[in-house]
Amino acid sequence: MDLSVLHLVNSPEKNYKWKDKLNSLTGTACHFLEWSGWYNQDIYQRLLGHYRLYEAFKVDKISNADLPSSLRCILEYRASRNIKYFLSGLTASLYYIFSFGEKYVPFQIENINRILLNDKAIILQEFLNNAEK
Repeated sequence: MDLSVLHLVNSPEKNYKWKDKLNSLTGTACHFLEWSGWYNQDIYQRLLGHYRLYEAFKVDKISNADLPSSLRCILEYRASRNIKYFLSGLTASLYYIFSFGEKYVPFQIENINRILLNDKAIILQEFLNNAEK
């Protein structure tokens, strides 16, 4: 996968070696990156996170013919993230207080993610299905 699309500043002075190394991780390492907030840097990272988690989901789960695997992945993600949303909200509140009113960007990305998962899940499902191709 070409990870250069995640390089927001295309400049020779920028070194994306570590970012590309972490973004190329697959399997169970994706779950650690998800819980650490790594995929909440920007919307591109967030979509990569969904794709990596979907790849890991397909490997880990037994197939069920009743629902497409992309929809099952979305439903499982939605069901298991309430604690993460709570912790992220707590972190954003502390950041807001101690930075004297600055917004916490990862929390904003996470709120976009929540809308994508709950209200616009069909868009995410189409993205995951098309990413397989």
